[in-house]
Amino acid sequence: MMKSFILVVFAVAVEAWVPTSIPSAGSPFLGTSSASPPNPPYSHARRLSPPLGLSMEFLGFKLSSLGGIGDMIQKAEASHILVKGQQSLEGCNDLKELVTASIDFPAGVGLEQAFKNVAEQYSACPSARKGGYLGSMKPGQMVSEFDEVVFTRSVGTVHGPVETKFGHHLILIHSRQGDPEQKKSGGCG
Repeated sequence: MMKSFILVVFAVAVEAWVPTSIPSAGSPFLGTSSASPPNPPYSHARRLSPPLGLSMEFLGFKLSSLGGIGDMIQKAEASHILVKGQQSLEGCNDLKELVTASIDFPAGVGLEQAFKNVAEQYSACPSARKGGYLGSMKPGQMVSEFDEVVFTRSVGTVHGPVETKFGHHLILIHSRQGDPEQKKSGGCG
């Protein structure tokens, strides 16, 4: 009796967080056999999603059994090339073309390596020593123009020129976490 009560309370609490439909006997989650599934004494709990499809929303974040709490935290890794001065826009466009021209797959030079090589030679930022690599960042850590690109544009693409108060940037987004609609691309966009 006590076990049934606890399970029903748990089912009601989870259902308050996870509004799901009641699976039918022909549902792929319950199997397609013609025999109807047995109804346990706590049949109210049948309304729960199957274990692999369980998803919850809490304070605007989606949680799922396939991900964890860490997936909620948005962060990204990016590199950039900074060009300063009056000709920074033209310089950025020239460097973007140089990155594209430097890609040589037979020689093992992909987009990230080409970007790193150009950043080491031409970036006006101290991060040039690390190929323009800025590391991991969260929203709000960079200037708003930079943040907007890093947290909304395609991963694996060179974006820019992007103008900030520091000059013009080319930005390569390496990865992004906590973004369910992560776009992945390749090349210069």
